[in-house]
Amino acid sequence: MLDYRFHTFMVLVQTESFTKTGELLHLTQPTITAQIRSLENELESPLYTYSKRRFALTEKGKAVYRYCCTVEQLNEQLKQNLNQLQQQPIRIVATSIIGNYMLPKVVAKWLNQDSTLRIEQAILSTPNCLAAIDQGEADCALIEGYIDASLYPCHTIKSAPIVCCVSPRHPLVQAKQIHLSDLLKYPLIVKERHATDRGIVPHALANHNLSYDSFINTVVAGSITGMKQMLINNGGIGFLHKDAILDEINHGMLKIIEIDDFKLNHDMVMIINPNSLFKSKMDQLFDELKQLKQ
Repeated sequence: MLDYRFHTFMVLVQTESFTKTGELLHLTQPTITAQIRSLENELESPLYTYSKRRFALTEKGKAVYRYCCTVEQLNEQLKQNLNQLQQQPIRIVATSIIGNYMLPKVVAKWLNQDSTLRIEQAILSTPNCLAAIDQGEADCALIEGYIDASLYPCHTIKSAPIVCCVSPRHPLVQAKQIHLSDLLKYPLIVKERHATDRGIVPHALANHNLSYDSFINTVVAGSITGMKQMLINNGGIGFLHKDAILDEINHGMLKIIEIDDFKLNHDMVMIINPNSLFKSKMDQLFDELKQLKQ
C-alpha cells in the first residue's frame, strides 16, 4: 500500500488543486502542505512548482507520480486477485489412477484442516487434462499417461510400477517362472482400448512386438472398478498401477504375478498452470502427493 503522503501527492497531481485534494481526501490545506513538505524532505527534492496559479511537476515529481500510479495499479490488481481467490475454487483435473486413488487422500486432509476450502476435481483422459491446462480451465493436471515433456513442464510425483494382477485362483499364481509369452493364452482385461502411441501398456507391448490382439481375447471393462471385479472373479489377467490395487492385494482379493521379461514403470506427473492464482497451493499439493505412503 502507498504511504499516505504519496497518496496525497498523487491526488494533488491529478487535481492540480489543494482545495479539491482536501475535499476528496477530507484534509485541510495545511495538512496537505505538511504531508507534501515531509515527502519532499525525505526525498531531498522539490516535487512541484506553483507559480501564477499554474501547477507543474519537477522531473523528480514526474518520477514519483509514475511510481505512485504503478503502486496503485498493483494494489488494485492485488484486490482483484484476492477477490478471485475467495470466489474461485481450486480446479484440479487428473487421470483415473491419481484422481481416484491418490488425490482424494490429500483433498480429504485439506478439508479436515479447512472445511471452507473450495475444490473442484474432474477425472479426465490424458488429452482432456492437457486441454484443460491449455484453455486455462484447471490449476493443475495430474497425469499418468504419455505426454510430450517438451511442450509441458512436468514435475514428477513418482515412478509408479504397473503390475500384472490376477485372482488368487488363477493358474499363473502357482507358476514358478513366468514369461510374457505365457500370458497370451489368457483373456486380457483392459479399461479401454488405447492407440499404441498413447496407452502405457500397448506402448510397452509394442516394444516386444505384441499388441492387445496377441492375446486370446481382449475384454474392455470400461473402468478400473470393472477391471478389478473381472480380475477378482478370475476372468483373466490385467495390468494396473500398483496404487490402484493396494486394498485388494492387502485383503487377498488379487495377486501380483512377476513376469521375468516384462517390467513396467511409468512416471506420474503434475503440470501446473503458470497463471494459476493458487500457485502456492499447487506446490503444496505436489509435495503432499510425493509424500503419500506407497
